[in-house]
Amino acid sequence: IETSGSIKGLHLIFCPGLELEKNSTEEEVSAIIDGLFARDDSEGRLLADATLKRRISHRFLRTEASKSTRDEERQQFWERKLYDGIETGLCDTFYDHLDFELDEFDNGFTLMIPDEYQALEYRECMHSLVAGFSVSESVCSIETKPEFYALNSVAQWVTQSDQQDSRPFFDVGLDGEGEVVQVSDTGLDLDNCYFNDASNGNIEKNGRIDQAKRKVVQYVAYADSREGRSGHGTHVAGTVGGKREGADGIVDGLAPRSKIAFFDIEVNGRPSLSAPNNPSTYFNQGRAASAKIHSASWGSGFNGYGFSERAFDNYMAFYDDFLVIIAAGNAGERGPGTVGSPATCKNGLSVGATQNARPHITQSMRGEDYLAGFSSRGPTRDGRAKPDIMAPGHYIRSAEAREDVVGECDDTNPDALTYKSGTSMATPVVSGTAALVRQYFQEAWYPGGRKGSGVVMNPSSALVKAVLINGGQTLTAIQNRNGSINSSSQYDFNQRFGRINLVESLPLAGQNSINAIIVDRKSISNNQADTYDIVIRETGCEGSLTATLVWTDPPATSGCTDCLINDLDLTLDGPGARLYPNGRSSADTLNNAERIRIEDPVNNRSYRVTVRGANLDSSSQDYSLVVTGCFSNPNEEPTPQIPSPIRTPGPTLSPVSPPTSEQQEGTSIPIPAPSACEDRQGTVPINKVIGEKDCMWLESNKEDYPWLCSFRDVSLECPVTCDVCDILEEGSSDELGEEDIFGVLPQGQTRWHGYMFEVDFLQDMVITGFFLHIRGAGTGRRIQIYMIDGAFTGKEFTSSLWGNPIIDQQITTQGFGQLTSVDTNKISIEGGERKSFYFTIAGEIQDMMMANGSGNPVGNVIVQNEDMRIKWGKAISYPFGGAANQSFDSYGLNGGFKYALPTAAEGRCSDSSD
Repeated sequence: IETSGSIKGLHLIFCPGLELEKNSTEEEVSAIIDGLFARDDSEGRLLADATLKRRISHRFLRTEASKSTRDEERQQFWERKLYDGIETGLCDTFYDHLDFELDEFDNGFTLMIPDEYQALEYRECMHSLVAGFSVSESVCSIETKPEFYALNSVAQWVTQSDQQDSRPFFDVGLDGEGEVVQVSDTGLDLDNCYFNDASNGNIEKNGRIDQAKRKVVQYVAYADSREGRSGHGTHVAGTVGGKREGADGIVDGLAPRSKIAFFDIEVNGRPSLSAPNNPSTYFNQGRAASAKIHSASWGSGFNGYGFSERAFDNYMAFYDDFLVIIAAGNAGERGPGTVGSPATCKNGLSVGATQNARPHITQSMRGEDYLAGFSSRGPTRDGRAKPDIMAPGHYIRSAEAREDVVGECDDTNPDALTYKSGTSMATPVVSGTAALVRQYFQEAWYPGGRKGSGVVMNPSSALVKAVLINGGQTLTAIQNRNGSINSSSQYDFNQRFGRINLVESLPLAGQNSINAIIVDRKSISNNQADTYDIVIRETGCEGSLTATLVWTDPPATSGCTDCLINDLDLTLDGPGARLYPNGRSSADTLNNAERIRIEDPVNNRSYRVTVRGANLDSSSQDYSLVVTGCFSNPNEEPTPQIPSPIRTPGPTLSPVSPPTSEQQEGTSIPIPAPSACEDRQGTVPINKVIGEKDCMWLESNKEDYPWLCSFRDVSLECPVTCDVCDILEEGSSDELGEEDIFGVLPQGQTRWHGYMFEVDFLQDMVITGFFLHIRGAGTGRRIQIYMIDGAFTGKEFTSSLWGNPIIDQQITTQGFGQLTSVDTNKISIEGGERKSFYFTIAGEIQDMMMANGSGNPVGNVIVQNEDMRIKWGKAISYPFGGAANQSFDSYGLNGGFKYALPTAAEGRCSDSSD
């Protein structure tokens, strides 16, 4: 800051434990600013606290200094800054024009500096601002907001097979059909023939989505609606998925049948980009247009893990099927540690650049097996290896932007195409290839290598990333721009996993002979080990044995020096040896992408791939694994169809809208067959002296209290003990109408241990089951459901008032976006009763999905029909608030009830109450 003449803003993150809803966060930010820099009508802005000056000067002392004069000098320095910045009134208008934007995930905010206050003359104001925030007990991280800068036919065969003019994935119909890729860049020339839609008209630049458009289905004019003079965005988008209208083009993209959602982040004429502070601003637009891949050919020179990296990682952890692919930067000839933000995030795929292949190289260039000298190198500031993967990015030909020409195309205008170089050009090569990988799984090509040979999968971003890394081919060396050659080897900080080669990553019938084990969203806990055994075939196939492990790691703290949160280990055991990943002789404890390759595995020998939870900060971690080679009888079944789960860090940190009107219609889940007749695990009332007892007590004391089983609720609670199973089965079809289902669709985006809520029952009914929204398909979870009479207010943290759970059973969950059915013996409910329920997962497992009722008081109705009213409640930590009695307002049911109303049988007399 001391030497900079232009600071766009500051990123600030609240201290852990400061949990605030959105409205209170805005109040907290305003209170911090007002508390630090109060206004005096006569003197302008002043430090609000007389001791604040001493606290600030002390905070910035170098305690390791050996001379007291050094401390005194620093104290005087900061006192002068505070005087010049605040007490002279120089910064009065500076503070008045500050604005801030809340961060959706981090519970922090970005303080934005207007353009007119970024000049060097306001440097003291910025210094005093940083100093003031540094002593706030609410703020734990401060960093400057960096400025971001914009950093093909041949590329098709290079990335698909590395055999000249061989495009095996195109040959079988894998060309991006059905996929949408979001591109954020300088702008897009829509009338270029690679994007133009003569039949339907081009998309309006207003953010609206139209999937009927031929190529571009969305254009968000965030910065402006023009393509910059550089044509950077048009070139990049053409490489991803450009397709000449009505014919094969000279520079059709890597996924020519895919579609583009474009987000404009450059104001034409400005030197830097105008990227939003919060990545969700643009990522959410892409997701709305069905994009699961984001291509970002831009970045900055910052080499660490900061606000942007944390935000990117948080978003990909939140939406685990969304992959951000990012240019590493073009500063490689400066040496190591030049990969730049946001490519230094953990969960994105960071891309470096190789040279292109003939004929698209100059006489002095060596070709696609050489790393381009400008391609930025790792490591990151905290020691992680980036970039991850390489692709052609030097001398790439693609669409050109010509604002002065309409309908420019290959043969109509010599300037319709252009060559560009940079990791900006390599990134869309990888993004387009990633679209082919997603199409492969969406069209069920795994495991047979033929369309429809398996099951449809919505792959996680970790799986797509693992596939691209798995087939990476080692580069020969680095060729600098002056022609000199530097050495490079597999897994080093220059090329890491090498150049992508898709035919080495996935089985493709008729194009390769490899087999694969594909594992996605497999949950593992600490010290747990998952093993996968294979046997190498003797004939019919030649090639390496490769195993790649990737997981989406939780976001780390800005400025971290040890940024990996959950550490998994990959090992490969073969004849007489154990191999470790990434060229190491021991476990990798820094990175969340690991690969092991054996170039010449031994025929007819067994190998074992092991994934182990080495050091987890959370209770479990999902991972993706790809193993390819010439092996037989893989022991992993095809992954079933799984909707993408959504994760949040906690109920108070991820505000979302309450259910929309579409969520008020109940559910349409098939009704499973009734469960077998059995005693439940609840209690039955005896009298005031004996109190409530369970069915086991009733079995032992039934002879002394024979009248108990004559009560309807007791017989329903203990049907086996009361010997009424036959009566219940015979009478069920006569006495009860058809089973019905009512509740809230599984669209909530907040997860926690569980929640409490109330239901007003308007009719007599019998509850026969429940539906819950629990993330993690195929996961075993112990579910507990409690029920009491009346409201739960004042009873949230007193487990004794709730008694035993009415349901306590192990179930297999259906995952995000689907409802998991939990059957129960019939529970009789009278019309007019109010019941409170507590749905929870045993253990501190944050997998119960719920709706966020921000703005809706607890007790307000979420949904209702003629039979019941379901109300907003609270998210509750396990069990019953946990040791800290934690509850959060207001959250509600994602799921519902399975029930039946009694029918009046003609001529039959029966009591209607207890």
